Parts: sequence; C-alpha cells; structure tokens
Amino acid sequence: MSKVNEYLLAKKSKTPSAVGGKFEEDPIQLHIKRRLRCARIEAGFLMAPFSKVMGITRKQLEDLETTRNYGCFWSIEKLWLATQILNLSIDEVLNEKF
Repeated sequence: MSKVNEYLLAKKSKTPSAVGGKFEEDPIQLHIKRRLRCARIEAGFLMAPFSKVMGITRKQLEDLETTRNYGCFWSIEKLWLATQILNLSIDEVLNEKF
C-alpha cells in the first residue's frame, strides 16, 4: 500500500481541523507546496508573473507555497493549471517522497 493510501486510511477527517487558531499540518499538502514552489523556481518563474498566469494574486501564491500552514491549500483546478504551466504531470508532483 502506498504512503498516500496509508495516510488517507489513517486520517480521521478529510478536511483540516483548526487547533489553537492554526491548521494541522498535512504531509501531502506540504509536499505539494514544496514541490510546486521548487518547480516554479526551476522553470524560472518569479512569483508575480506566475501568479498572473495562474489568475491569482501574488499574495495568494505566496500563501499557497508557504509551508507555514495558514489554511491555504491547492485546489484541484489550480494544481492542474500549475502543472500545465510548469509542464509537469500531477503524478510528477504527487509521486515523489514526502
């Protein structure tokens, strides 16, 4: 069984739960955030131009990429769009170790 499947089976809730005003850290979300930020940098995109192509503000992109958990998560639509812009597959984003 993959780590993702094990994690999903062990997770009691599919939504983040707030604890003391902060959200619990989700290892899958953290992996996606790190992977997409690295891919954006490797592709030579600065935050402002990339956020403009994505149709979001620079601040929203910053919140999506940061590993400090403010409750901002990549939606499926934005994840797909980012992978298309960066010429990645969603598998390439998800299948690396987290």
